[in-house]
Formats: sequence, structure tokens, C-alpha cells
Amino acid sequence: MNTATNSPRPRRRRARGTALIVVIVLFVGVAAVAVGSEIYLRNKVSRCMAGSMALSIGSDVDVELSRKPMLWQMLDGKTPYMEVTTTEGRVGDAEGMSMNLRLEDVESLDEGEIANTVQSSSADIAWSAQGILATLQKQGILAVVTSVNPDQQNQALDIQVVGAVLGVTVQPRVVDEAINLEVTKANIFGIDIPSELPQAIISTIGAELSDFPLGMTPRELTVTEEGIDLRLEGGYAEIERADASDTEVPAELEEACSLL
Repeated sequence: MNTATNSPRPRRRRARGTALIVVIVLFVGVAAVAVGSEIYLRNKVSRCMAGSMALSIGSDVDVELSRKPMLWQMLDGKTPYMEVTTTEGRVGDAEGMSMNLRLEDVESLDEGEIANTVQSSSADIAWSAQGILATLQKQGILAVVTSVNPDQQNQALDIQVVGAVLGVTVQPRVVDEAINLEVTKANIFGIDIPSELPQAIISTIGAELSDFPLGMTPRELTVTEEGIDLRLEGGYAEIERADASDTEVPAELEEACSLL
């Protein structure tokens, strides 16, 4: 005669299933909080850094931080890299210029005049011919420049002054980690003239192309169909902390940084 017995297995299975569901729900909840916190912190830090870089570069920028978790970056104050891209079509007073800047091994300091240190940096700059023209026309005596045409084949810029009265061919090069603008040809009404006089004027342009952020220096310059491309590189650099009393610091920047 077979005797039926009650088995506790179904109850145990239901209990295990319930426990598993609870664990999954908790895991998903924790993951959602972690992802939400990462996105929030990354957006806030990016906004803060974008505002700071915009003040120093003279153009609105987008900032992309390394993939290292933001909480970890905030705890040790170290960011493996940071990429900065201008968004306004100008850099400072240079119209038609764009810059892609990369900072390596950025460390944030809590105290002192230095806010950040950078172990190395590099930047790729593109400056259109129309931008060069617009920039020159804002420079007092150089306002008489009427056209700038890049000559990619000869790696030169053909510049016309006061219509076609004065024509100058300039060859831009990197010499001893500085930009050198050499006048190779000059003419008045098509008649060749010595290059000394226009060289003195053109040299003033080169002097204004010697101050780059973070102590970076020119390494390579190429004339393209659109204008010129310039490669900059730099070593260790320090970024000073913004003065809280500086009236040029936007209120929204202070708010974004105060949340960190």
C-alpha cells in the first residue's frame, strides 16, 4: 500500500524564486542609481571644465572626459585625459579658427593658486582663409587687406592689399618652435618690388601667433585648400585657479563648480 506524503519542495522553490527576484530588483536599482550618478557627475564636471576652458581660450567649448568613473576621478583628483573642442568658429580674436585640444594626465589640486596640473598637451588648429582675412581686417593698419588665398601646391598664402594695388606672397613655416611668415614675392600693380617693406608688416602678424595656451609650441604647419592647419604640442603645465572675485566669471560657472 502506497502512502502519499506532503513534499515541501514547491514552497522551497517559490521561496528561492522570490529571493532571486528581490536580488535582481536590488541589483537593478543599485545599477540605476550608479549610472544616474555617473551621468549627473560627468555632466556637472564637463560643464564646469567647459566654462573654465572657455574663459582661457576665448571661445565656447565642448569637453569630453576620460572613461574613468567620475566618482573615482573625484576621489583621487586624477583624470587620464580631457578633450576640448571649440564650438564658435573662432578662438579669441582669431575668426574662422577651430581647435581640438587634448590634455593628458590632468590632476586637480584642492588648495593653492594652482587648480590643475597637466603633464602634456596637444592641439590641432584649423584656420580658414576667410577667417584669416576677417582677423587681419580688425588689426588697424592691416584693415586694408582685401583677400587671402591659400596656395596648397606652393605652401603659401597670396595676400592682396587695397584691391590689387599691393600683392604679397607669404610662406608660413615652423622655425625653432615658432611660426615664421616669410614674404617670398611682392608687387605693386603687378610690378615686382623688394620684400623688405611688406615683410615688416607681415612680421607683426607672426608676432601675434606666438602666444598659445598651456605653453604649447608649434610643431607642424600646412597650407591647405581652405587655409592653414597647425599642430601644437606642450609638456608639463599649470592652470591657475580662477579668482572668486573676478567679475568676468559667469554666475552659472560658479554654480556648476560649487556642486562638485
